[in-house]
Amino acid sequence: MKNKLLPYGALILAIYLWGISFILTRALLDRVSPALFIPLRFLIALLLFLPFQRKYPLPSKKELLLMLAISLFQPGLYFIGETYAIENLGPSLTSLLIGTIPLFTAIGSWMLFKQKPKRNFWIGFVLSMLGLWLLFFPLPIPREQAFIGFGAILLAIITAACYMILTNKVSQNITAIQISFWQFLFGFIFFLPWALVTRPALPEDLGMTSLLLVIMAIGPTAGAFFTYNYALSKMSANKASLGLNLIPIVTVVTGMMIYKEVWTTRQLAVALIVVLGLIIGNLKFKKPLPE
Repeated sequence: MKNKLLPYGALILAIYLWGISFILTRALLDRVSPALFIPLRFLIALLLFLPFQRKYPLPSKKELLLMLAISLFQPGLYFIGETYAIENLGPSLTSLLIGTIPLFTAIGSWMLFKQKPKRNFWIGFVLSMLGLWLLFFPLPIPREQAFIGFGAILLAIITAACYMILTNKVSQNITAIQISFWQFLFGFIFFLPWALVTRPALPEDLGMTSLLLVIMAIGPTAGAFFTYNYALSKMSANKASLGLNLIPIVTVVTGMMIYKEVWTTRQLAVALIVVLGLIIGNLKFKKPLPE
């Protein structure tokens, strides 16, 4: 029983850590250029995983190429899209749009591997997205930022779906520790030239910025990637991606705790709709539902 629940516990932890990452990213963007803090967060995570990776043999050439592709999608292109989306759309709306990743993941798995989602997945997905839109709409977006913001989030959504589908396949033969380590290594290599070319200035409040960066590297980077990669190795990409609909709620709750805002009855009601959608989407039935 514990082994069956462990992947879901890992998924919940990853969702929570990624939920607070939108708040941390916004705080870091107010202090320092993303060209500096993005490669540093992966360097710190890489150093944390180095002692564990030494226990495993080097992957084969084919496996290494697959992990390079995974890293190009996530963290590579995804983090470019997410960072500029948060900068232009804000953390709440960005986390809401991230909730559409399950749809792209389901479509990709269907097209590539014939993993057709069951009807309860679509019902759960629609319910969750309905709740998320009710939670955030309407939200004003300055016109001059909308084009950049939505283009960036579209890049993040598509690359995140590609990462989940590939990781779900690769994790059958490679452990979550190995996948995470190579993601951090390739992620650091991918973003390092950005810092070297732009030469971003150091922040004025170096102490607080360093603290935020370490928290980001340990939690939403090392912790979230490892736990989510583990969850992907134990369940389908469709099921693991559906849990991402909880991320906007975590982001909003964390923001409210920081800024001392209070939830309304309407917000609580739509949050329950999102949770209900997740439960329905993950239900198992004795008799298979029609496709």
